Amino acid sequence: MLDLLNNWYTSGVVPLEQDNFLALDNLSKPLSGLIRWSKFSKLNNSGFHVVYQYNEGQYSLTKGDGSKKYSYTCETAKSEAFRIIQDDRDFTYGTNYPDEKSAPRGPKFYLYPTDTEILGSTSEVYLECAATGLTQPTYQWTVTSEDGQTRPIVGPRYIVTNGRVSISNPQVALDGGSYQCSAKNEFGVVLTPPVVLSFADLGEFSNVDTAPIRPLEYQGTVIQCPKISSTSSLSISYNWIKDQTTPINSRLTPYLFISGDGQLYFSEVTRGDNGMYFCMATLTYPTDCDNYAGSFQSPSRISTGIPLQVQGTPSGILNVQIPDSFIQVFPRQPVVGVDVRLECFAYGSGPLVYQWFLPTLRDPGTRVRFTDSDRVLTIVGVTLQDAGVFTCVCSSRRSGTRDQKTFHLAIEAKPVFTVPLRDQHADRESELVWRCQAFGIPRPTYTWYRNGQLLSGDSDLAITGNTLTIPRLGEGQAGMYQCMASNRHGVVTSTAQLRVLSFPPSFKKRPLESTTIGSLGGSVTILCHPEAAPSPNITWLYEGQVIPGDSGQEGTPVHLQSLTSGHLRIVNLSYTDQGLYTCKAVNIHGTVQSSTELTVLGRTVMVERPSTVTVVVNGTALLSCRASYSPGLELVYTWSFNDQSIDPEQDNNFKMRSPFTGDLYIVMTQFRHAGVYTCTASTQLDFVSTSATLSVLGPPGEPFGVHVVKRQSSIDPYIIHLAWQDGATHGRPVQAYSIFTKSNYSESKWNMIMNIPLNSVTVEGTLRSVKVLHLSPGSSYRFKVLAINIYGAGPTSAPSVCLKCAYY
Repeated sequence: MLDLLNNWYTSGVVPLEQDNFLALDNLSKPLSGLIRWSKFSKLNNSGFHVVYQYNEGQYSLTKGDGSKKYSYTCETAKSEAFRIIQDDRDFTYGTNYPDEKSAPRGPKFYLYPTDTEILGSTSEVYLECAATGLTQPTYQWTVTSEDGQTRPIVGPRYIVTNGRVSISNPQVALDGGSYQCSAKNEFGVVLTPPVVLSFADLGEFSNVDTAPIRPLEYQGTVIQCPKISSTSSLSISYNWIKDQTTPINSRLTPYLFISGDGQLYFSEVTRGDNGMYFCMATLTYPTDCDNYAGSFQSPSRISTGIPLQVQGTPSGILNVQIPDSFIQVFPRQPVVGVDVRLECFAYGSGPLVYQWFLPTLRDPGTRVRFTDSDRVLTIVGVTLQDAGVFTCVCSSRRSGTRDQKTFHLAIEAKPVFTVPLRDQHADRESELVWRCQAFGIPRPTYTWYRNGQLLSGDSDLAITGNTLTIPRLGEGQAGMYQCMASNRHGVVTSTAQLRVLSFPPSFKKRPLESTTIGSLGGSVTILCHPEAAPSPNITWLYEGQVIPGDSGQEGTPVHLQSLTSGHLRIVNLSYTDQGLYTCKAVNIHGTVQSSTELTVLGRTVMVERPSTVTVVVNGTALLSCRASYSPGLELVYTWSFNDQSIDPEQDNNFKMRSPFTGDLYIVMTQFRHAGVYTCTASTQLDFVSTSATLSVLGPPGEPFGVHVVKRQSSIDPYIIHLAWQDGATHGRPVQAYSIFTKSNYSESKWNMIMNIPLNSVTVEGTLRSVKVLHLSPGSSYRFKVLAINIYGAGPTSAPSVCLKCAYY
C-alpha cells in the first residue's frame, strides 16, 4: 500500500538505450540533487515508464516497467508552477480582513434575466437581475432595438430597483429588442447574457378555401392543417373538428391520428368519413409562466373547412405501410431536459398494432410513456444517454402484413461549464493563463469580456478559444472577467475577478508557532506561510546561521530538507537538532522573518505487549498493552480487530476503562471474536502498534453433509450406514457423537437414538460413519448429528434427505 501512495506515473517513457541519468534542462537546479534511474529486471518493448516517487524524504524520478498500478501525476512548465503554490490565495490575501466573508470583492450575478414574451397586451412587464459584491453593486439596463441602436433604459415608463426594471404599457415599437443588465462596483463591471423582450400573437389562418381531399375508399390519406402566422415562441397544439360539431378523438377512433405538426392522418377511409374538417390551433401555456406576460385576446384559431370526399368502389384490404415522413420527433431538435415525443403512424386495414424497440434508457419505467394506441412514445426529461436508434413496427392481423421504420435520435445540449473561471490573486508582472471549459452540443464558442468590454487579442493579451493569456500582469489589467460560452441553444457565462498584487512579505496572519515539538528518531515539518507579492525567496536559519537551501549541497546535513513549498523538513530527529529555527522571506519590497523553538522529545515505546490469549466461549478475555512516552504529551490507546477499528460505544462485547489505559476486555466472547487484535498507542507526535492473537475454545461446530452411504445386505434391510463430516473443532478434538432421528410417525419431535464415543465411529479420511439399527419397515426417516468435546455439545447438523424403508 505504501508503494502505491508514494509512486506516480508520468506521461514520460524512456527508450531502452537511455543511460542511467536524466538531464533536466529547464530547471535551475536538479530535483533532489542528482537523479538516478533505478534498475528493473522487467522491460517492455517501448522502454521504461517514468515514475515520480517519494522515498526517504526525497522526491525523485525513477523507472517503472508498467506492471504496477499507480495513480498519475501531471507536470507543468516552471512559469506555471506558481499557480499550484498559490491555490490557497483568496480575497483576504494581502489584506487585513480576517475572513473572506468580510473582504471586498467585485460583482457576480446569481440571478439572470430570461427571454420574455408579451402575449396580446399587458399593463406592465419586468426583467430582473441580481448580483453579489462588496460593496453592493449598482445596476444599469440597456436595450438594443432591431435597427442595431443601443441605448440606456431611462424615462418615465421605466423603473429600475435593485436590478429589476419594470416597463409600463410596453409597446412593440418602443420596447421590443435585446436587453442586457450590468452590475458595477469599484472592482469592475459584469454583464448578463442578452435576453429578448418580444411581442407575440397566435396569428390567423388563411381565409382562402382549400381544395377537397378525394381519396379512394379503404385507402389511407392525410389532411394537412393550413399554416398559421404565429409569432410566438410557445408551442402550438392542434385539434380537428368534423362538420363544426364533432371533435376528433383518436382514442375513440384509433384509425385517426393527429400529429404534433397538426396533420390529420387516416389509416383507411370510408364513406362515413365524408365531411368538412376544421383545424384548430391553440397556444400551449407554459408550465412556468415567469417569462410570459399578458393575456390572449383569442387563445385559439380555427381554419376554414377542408372537404373530405371519399371516392370510388371499395379497394379491398390495405397492406400496412408506414409513410416515409415517420418516425417524427417533436421538438424537431431535442435538447437535454425537454420532453421528447416520437410518433409512428401507418396506413393499412386495421386494427393496427404498434411496437417500439428502444435503446437502453435510464429509468425507463418512470421516464417513458406510450399513448395514442402506442403510436406516441414520450421520453420525459431526455438525457444525452437517451440518444440511439428507435424502431417502430406496425402489423395487422387482418392483412397479415407488417412494416417498420427506424429513427436515430440525436440529443443536443445547451452549454454548461465543466471548468468555470476561478478568481485569480496573482503577482504583478507574472504570467496568467486563464481557462474556462464548457460542454455543449454543438460545441460551444467562447467570447471574453473585461469589465463589460469585449476582448480581442492585442499586445497585452492573447485569446485562443477558451484560453486567455496575459504574459505580464499590471495593475491596469485587474478587474472583472467573464467567459461566455454559446451555441444555438443558449448562452452561459462564468465570472471571476483578477487581483494584481504587489506588497512586501508579512507573517501577520500566519507566523511560525512559538514552539515546535518533535519525537526522537521521527520527523517534523516546520511550515513557513508568509504572504507576499511577488512570491518571496525563502531562507532558513538555525541559531542565526543560514541553512543551505538544498540537502544535496556541500555542508548541508542530509536530514535537513528545504522543500520547494518553502517549508523545512527535518527527518531522523536527534537531540542535537533542538534550537531556534527562523524562516526569512525576501522579495523586491522588503524582508521579514519569523522563528520557532524546536524541542525534541523521546519517542513512544511499547513496554508491555499483548500476548496470545485463549478463552472459552462465553468467557472474558483481557488484552493489555502499555507504552512509555514523553511527559507533557497526551497518550491515547486504540484497538483494532482484524484491521477494523473497535468502538466500545457501539459493541457491548468490547470494554475499555478509558482511552488512556491500554486494557481491552472482550466479554461474552464468541467464536466470531477470534482473530488478530492490534493495540496502537498515539501521542501528538508519533504512534506505535503491536498485535496479538485471540483464540476461542468451545464445543464443536455443527457437522455437515449428513447422508446415508449404503444399506445393509438383504439379510437385514433395516440397518443403514449414516455418514457426515466434522465442522469446526474449536480448539479441542471431538470425543463423541449423538444421532437424532425423526420419522413420519413423529413429525413434531427429534429423538436421540444413539450416543457414540469416537472410538466406535468409522473414520475414512474426513468422513465419519456409523451403523444405525432397528429401523421400522414402511417408515420414512431423517437424521441429524451432533458432536461433543470437552467443552460440551455443539449445534446439531442440518437434517439429511428423507429415507424410506421397505416393507417385509
